Amino acid sequence: MGWNIFKNDKEEESEEQLLSRQIDEALQNVMQEKRDAESMLRKIDGWMRDAIVETYADFFENAQYSYYKDKHKVTALEKYPELKQNHGSKLPTETYERCEKIVSGYMNQLELTKSKIVLYDKMTKEYQTSKQKLRETVAKGVKTDKLEQHEQRLEQLDSSADTLGNAYVATNRLDDIKRELELRQQTMIELEKLSAEYSGSESNFDSSKQYKDEIDKMLNNI
Repeated sequence: MGWNIFKNDKEEESEEQLLSRQIDEALQNVMQEKRDAESMLRKIDGWMRDAIVETYADFFENAQYSYYKDKHKVTALEKYPELKQNHGSKLPTETYERCEKIVSGYMNQLELTKSKIVLYDKMTKEYQTSKQKLRETVAKGVKTDKLEQHEQRLEQLDSSADTLGNAYVATNRLDDIKRELELRQQTMIELEKLSAEYSGSESNFDSSKQYKDEIDKMLNNI
């Protein structure tokens, strides 16, 4: 997954076109990340329910058959506290504890993935806002040639104070959009770093809690 969206191999593009392409590419990337996270959410939920049914198979009717196993999976997580209370003591201690650890680990991963989806949702809305800002800027006919921007700024500096404010805002709108994109790019880079940092912690079932906390901090800062 690469987020260097500011590389420009098409020198003939106008600044509006370049920004539009960058926003579209970033939007597509983050939407794909969200789809991947939603798919993983479903897998984790299914694996967690599998673990419960497989561990407590003797206490589910016909759980050895695929049809009934799939049927029991639908309510396995919701029934888990009751299963532990009624049948946990009937299991070997090691089996009971391993199941507890596995379900807890999957639950942590589930919450982590939900936080990722919230982050991707928020990023998607931010990119869509930038796209709308760009449309409005282009519709207003703001010039974006790099040298012409400097010429316009000089003209504004020579203008009366009454007209300076509005003109300055208009010509710097694209700069604002670029800065917003840079900040969002940095957010995704930080997410990549976190993923790499915690991906080597398979043996630590609680590492996903720390990962989730870091993502929640990112959400609060957006």
